[in-house]
Amino acid sequence: MKRQKRPNASAEEPRYKRSKQDGFSFTRSQLLTFIKRVRVIQLHKLGFSLSRISEEVEVSEPFVSKHRHKEFVIDDLIDRSRSGAPVRITQKQKIKIIEKAQDIDFSPRKLAMVQNNPSRTSIRRVIKASGLYPYKKKKACGLQDHHMAARVAWCSKMKKKNLSWFERLIVIDSKIFTVDGGYNPQNQRYYCYSPEEVPIHSVEKGKMGIHVYGGMSARGLLKLIFIKGRVTSERYREEVLINFKKDIESRQKITWKCLTSKIS
Repeated sequence: MKRQKRPNASAEEPRYKRSKQDGFSFTRSQLLTFIKRVRVIQLHKLGFSLSRISEEVEVSEPFVSKHRHKEFVIDDLIDRSRSGAPVRITQKQKIKIIEKAQDIDFSPRKLAMVQNNPSRTSIRRVIKASGLYPYKKKKACGLQDHHMAARVAWCSKMKKKNLSWFERLIVIDSKIFTVDGGYNPQNQRYYCYSPEEVPIHSVEKGKMGIHVYGGMSARGLLKLIFIKGRVTSERYREEVLINFKKDIESRQKITWKCLTSKIS
């Protein structure tokens, strides 16, 4: 029995593949792209310009230029399946990344270092697509209007002092270095959907650490003083103030060019 030849398809026959249900299955992104391409062809046939079509459909001009001369042929408007590497991030991994991103100690770099996890750039891409955004912790200001008024009055008073008067002043500041490292406002971020979800930073008292005192005067910077344990008023006088006083007295006194001049 001779094998019959398949008849040639006519020019009017639509060029698309039919499924068993005589329909198509689209993902959401494929459907949106298909609608945009059809819309571009319609507006082009109505006489719209390239830039006008780009504004109406909200696509780029190269996108319009590529599809505006096409006909309403399904095969030309649908993205065919492409060969290549499979999807590297599964849906379960995306859900896990989004859940991890909302933890306080989350870091894309640290998560990418775990075995069988996606790369750092892939993790950041998933977070960006989910709508999460990195926020800093909120800071609450405790200064009130009468505090700021008192500061302005004090500064106005100090402007009238002679330069020689500032030689007897010591500016002292301290920093507590704790074991947990504390909070770094410059680099720490929290991925949230809105700023209202960002936690407020608070300092817990009594943590293990070391207390470092530093100071400066008109005669230069003072030596650092390290204190372990709790700093009481007695320890502050004996270990900080007395040592700073000895450090200043051991330095050569500065001779100002004009002791009677005032700060402008």
